[in-house]
Amino acid sequence: MIKRGLLWLPLFFLLGLLLSSPSHAAASSFVKANVEYGQFKSLFSMKDPVMIKDGRLLLPLREIGDILGLKVHWNQPQQRASLYGVNLELTLQLGSDVVYLNKKQKKLKTSAEVINGKLYIPLRFVAEAVNEDVKWNSNTKTLSVGSNYVVGTDKGITFWLNRKNGEFYQAIGNKVPSFIGTLEQGRGVEASSSPTTVRQQFVRPTIRGRRDVRIR
Repeated sequence: MIKRGLLWLPLFFLLGLLLSSPSHAAASSFVKANVEYGQFKSLFSMKDPVMIKDGRLLLPLREIGDILGLKVHWNQPQQRASLYGVNLELTLQLGSDVVYLNKKQKKLKTSAEVINGKLYIPLRFVAEAVNEDVKWNSNTKTLSVGSNYVVGTDKGITFWLNRKNGEFYQAIGNKVPSFIGTLEQGRGVEASSSPTTVRQQFVRPTIRGRRDVRIR
């Protein structure tokens, strides 16, 4: 009996090591980053740190929306987040690595996380969905993100403006926007306007393409 009991000791020893050993999952870290966006590398004021997980950058959902010019909708009862932009509808469920990009199922390589009440999601996945570049300089802690669209909302209507060509889009409610015309040259929002400033600059621009389309 004693010999048989001794044979079990190595097994229990190994099991103890496995249970007490640290997780092999990649650790997450947070850094205070400088964020620049758009053609002119305008500075974006980040209220929260950037999360680095599995070698990928994650940002709060709403700040990704502001940087990339996307409308953000959070469904609290269903714990579901949606992003809307020109030719884009992206939906993800909290606690799942599955997302739906324009109704097609995709899988995130790094799952979203809730940190201090904010939903962090992979920046590059969303940026690539709208054909924008992401560059990270680990030495200077600088994050550069392409941003062709700026978004603003007025009385339940959301508007998107292409900074480069002046194309104008709108959507009522939570939908992918439709093209409504082109902003006249020299009017409306400047290409270097920040996501916050644009909400104050959507003041009655004249639009070519459809008559009597105004923004109040």
